[in-house]
Amino acid sequence: MADPDLLETRRSAHRVFLVREKRDRFNPFRHIPWDYPTADTNDIELGIKRHHRRIFGIKFEWISPRVPFTLSNQIKRTVLTSWINCLLVCVPIGLGLHKLHGGSASAFAVNYVAEIPLWFMCDYALEEIEEYIGPTASDLLDIFTTNTVQIISSLLLLFHTNQVALLQTSLVGGILCNILVLLGLSLLIGGLPNHEQRFNRHAAQGASTLLSIAVTSILIPSAVKLLDQTSDENLVKQSRGVAVVLLFVYAAYIFCSMYTHRHEYAKHPTFPPDMDLSRRPTTSSPDQDAENPPVRTQTTRRNIDPLHLNSDEIRGPQLLFPVALFVFAASIVLLYLCIDATVDSIEALTEQTPLTPMFIGLILLPIPNCDFAPISLAVDNFLEQTMRYTVGRSIQTALLVEPLVVLLAWWTGVGDVTLAFNGFEVVSLFTTVLLLGFLVVDAKAHWVHGILLLAEWVLIGIAAYFVETDSLK
Repeated sequence: MADPDLLETRRSAHRVFLVREKRDRFNPFRHIPWDYPTADTNDIELGIKRHHRRIFGIKFEWISPRVPFTLSNQIKRTVLTSWINCLLVCVPIGLGLHKLHGGSASAFAVNYVAEIPLWFMCDYALEEIEEYIGPTASDLLDIFTTNTVQIISSLLLLFHTNQVALLQTSLVGGILCNILVLLGLSLLIGGLPNHEQRFNRHAAQGASTLLSIAVTSILIPSAVKLLDQTSDENLVKQSRGVAVVLLFVYAAYIFCSMYTHRHEYAKHPTFPPDMDLSRRPTTSSPDQDAENPPVRTQTTRRNIDPLHLNSDEIRGPQLLFPVALFVFAASIVLLYLCIDATVDSIEALTEQTPLTPMFIGLILLPIPNCDFAPISLAVDNFLEQTMRYTVGRSIQTALLVEPLVVLLAWWTGVGDVTLAFNGFEVVSLFTTVLLLGFLVVDAKAHWVHGILLLAEWVLIGIAAYFVETDSLK
């Protein structure tokens, strides 16, 4: 989703926010910084110089760092950027298992785990690249890299193994995972220390509207198929027409959020007050609190805006631009190889374990594509940005990834891919959107709402575990 606030949230949520004592909190989902400029210093005092240049119409900004780049600190900042990188040891092991034994349950498991640090490394490289390019180019880059793992797995399922039914299941699973798992964990973990969290009612309603359009695009072809009201040939044509409409809607929303109404999507988040929320006075109405968030003052817990990289946070890039490009390219290549080994081992996994294809596609495959950074924002009481990110990724899957898969299958002639899904998938998606609509109607949430979303995901997972294999055909 091309919401500038959402994209800036993605870039900032991984950072370690420094408190006044200049201490950082351990969080495996945030990148570890290497420079700690104080909040009272500026570029001149830090010895930082900024140089601007345009290449092919794209604005590049070269920032001379306070600490010179060296080979040793580039390796250190790349390899030790996160605690999750400890799992990188699974990459050679997983690829070796797949090379020696082919598709197997062990190869699936190891390569499946290896996807997590590779995606995290890829995301870190993207953040460094975006330090050098302008905001417009950064937003466009984020649009096509937010669902990197899901896009790669979808292409492999379509072109390499031609498992169209499993591909459709994984796309629905991606929508469910972002709403039920990511948002559910954010509400649960963020709601425990913050008692009750509020968000902008209008922003939530706008996201729900886009999500309803996305779900409608799946429900209508699925209903036509389930009711047997058209032929398979006409269903394919209908799905291709719907795919074109969805891409037009997504492009219109991108243009609106990035150009014509960019200022409306760049609003500041709600800043938590410097008091225990459980003792917070309730003289104002919920609607007033949601639509008029408190303004950050000197009394807030942290004089740090997590959505804008300024002097309070890490200043300047951590990697050279060529190094960041190399890390990104290497991560993508290794990620492709690990996902290829994972997809190639799905058939062996279903034969060697009691797991069904429905469970694998709906529950397992979407998890490595999850970015758990929104949980960090929810803990810091920035729930509005968390919801915008999680629901936004679901919208992107339905409005961009799904129609692109349909059109790619049409243009390449690899098969007839439609937007008609399995009945179990349709019911799961509908109940998820229905539950989300009930939770956002009050413009406030607490930790029990997170348990409800996670319980919905567990219920769907239990049912998917017992779905027969023939139901995917």
